[in-house]
Amino acid sequence: GTSAKIRLWGLALTGFTAIVAFSGFEATFSLLAGNRFNLTEGGIAAIFVGIGAVLVVVQGILIAPINAKLGTQRSLQIGLVLNSAGLIILAFAESWSILIIALSFLTVGQGLVAPNLSTLVSGRVPDHRRGEALGFQQGVNAIGRVSGPALAGILYDHVSIGSPYLVGGALCALALLFAVGVGEQESF
Repeated sequence: GTSAKIRLWGLALTGFTAIVAFSGFEATFSLLAGNRFNLTEGGIAAIFVGIGAVLVVVQGILIAPINAKLGTQRSLQIGLVLNSAGLIILAFAESWSILIIALSFLTVGQGLVAPNLSTLVSGRVPDHRRGEALGFQQGVNAIGRVSGPALAGILYDHVSIGSPYLVGGALCALALLFAVGVGEQESF
């Protein structure tokens, strides 16, 4: 029905805003790392390998017990809070300890956000509509993956080094509002 479509759009908006924020981070982090931490390409690559390893652990090992304890909806919301906090902290990070805290929050948060969004979308539709719903979600996310780096690059070049992360943190907070509004109940 109409309420199911509204919930799917709410999840799509959640995913879009979260992806804009995270892909903006991915696109501009090497600039921040070079500027503030004098990291070389090798150092930046090592950080991204570490981020990938944390994502694998969160998505491959930790998400099942977290979701069993908290539920998918709550886990998504916690992920968005962590993303927002990580991005905002990153905007001001000038020491390694603060950088590690920011990246830890952001990476664990993203590890919770991405799979939980897909789970919630697939739970909103009957079996025969799952492919369509997940395809729609992935299409909206793809638009976010294109928009995020462009927005972050403009902010980085024309506002400040930290501005992509402040805006990204605000976008994750907005995504949290969308996520709170969609509820966890199935639509069929």
